[in-house]
Amino acid sequence: MSVPIESGGGHDASLDYHQRLVADPHRVSAYARALRAVVRPGDRVLDVGAGTGLLAMLAARAGASRVIAVESMPIVDAARRLVAHNGLADVVNVVHADVRELPPEPVDVIVSDCLGRFLVDDHMEGAMLAAARWLAPGGRVVPARVELVAAPVGIGWLAFVDTWRDRVEGLDLSPLAAAAEHGAHGVALTPEAVLAPPAAVGAWTPPGPWPAFDAALHFTVARPGRLRGLAGWMRVELAPGVVLDTAPGVESHWHQLLFPVPPTDVVAGDVVTARLALDTSLPPARNPRWTWRGEVRRASGERLATFDRRADGPPPAPAAPGDAAPREPFDVLHERGVAAFEAGDHRAASERFAEALAALPPGSDAETWAELQENLGLTRALAGRYAAAVEPLLSALDGGMAREQSARLLVDCCFRGGRAQDGARYLAAYERAFGAHPSGWRRG
Repeated sequence: MSVPIESGGGHDASLDYHQRLVADPHRVSAYARALRAVVRPGDRVLDVGAGTGLLAMLAARAGASRVIAVESMPIVDAARRLVAHNGLADVVNVVHADVRELPPEPVDVIVSDCLGRFLVDDHMEGAMLAAARWLAPGGRVVPARVELVAAPVGIGWLAFVDTWRDRVEGLDLSPLAAAAEHGAHGVALTPEAVLAPPAAVGAWTPPGPWPAFDAALHFTVARPGRLRGLAGWMRVELAPGVVLDTAPGVESHWHQLLFPVPPTDVVAGDVVTARLALDTSLPPARNPRWTWRGEVRRASGERLATFDRRADGPPPAPAAPGDAAPREPFDVLHERGVAAFEAGDHRAASERFAEALAALPPGSDAETWAELQENLGLTRALAGRYAAAVEPLLSALDGGMAREQSARLLVDCCFRGGRAQDGARYLAAYERAFGAHPSGWRRG
């Protein structure tokens, strides 16, 4: 497990954390190319926050005569071992210290992976400002420039919010959804999720101080979708001609950072305006306190939605006695679900079936329960919400494989919803009960 990031002292992170860094081919290749481009034979190099020492060793391989690899966390022991194992101990000096507490000595190059998912969550500003004292006149820094950009994105299912919006076994967990919307979360998006060209949030030139990061953003939607938030990512110029981009579609360990907004169906020509800002008025915390507020309008000016969010927002207020919303009768809700299904509105049908499940009278027979769960799973699947369909389909099957439609849909939803191992397991059970799956899924 990873422990909290200290505001100024580095990452006391597990070996798993460093494995993700080393295993990211976009990161490693880009930094290696940048160091080959920047480091000249005989250069002195400072690696700030050296971690496993990989960048320090790459600098030595690029021709540096001396590399000072500064790391404040216990991973420093691993760095020393790796440097010695690779025969580079005569060039790379691994120093266990906070760079802000070391007396500077002149270096020609500063290198650092000082990049969080959206830059600032790596909390490296103080270390880089301290490192600036080491840079000799004419010295170079890797990275040379970091640009933050953002764009509105469309996502059908947003797990860290929608888990709370959906009813689970008929129970309403939605009071927690509002709190979840105040969090900025890491996501891995495809290029198709981006609904409008990105806009600049701000740029940083290391090793100087961060800019204010307070941007007024204006987007014109280019294609229809279900707007779920603003996604932020980085365009990093590591060296001249060497660019590292963490945009949607790039499978790096950084991915993107999502700032949720109210779910809103948008079409081409709609306008999203927002102010995205980093709140520096509060003491440093593990999660940077971003704020995002704005609105969504039609081209005609009709307002579709407004939002005012901040990371680490207040927890939901406790419910007052008798605060539960009144329920409509089961029969009414079920009929609405059937009507929406017949009209082809699968998202609305799934919502009505979930409400009907909550309103099902105690003591109802097991077949009614199973049929309703199956209907809920079916409509979620038809709406493209495969991961969310798995739970009601499992409930409909009640630990067995007696309902062919539920079993067939369960296999489909596991494979389509990213649960390949579950898909293979349920496929085997389906084949034992019913023969070949009609969708043609194969194990392995």
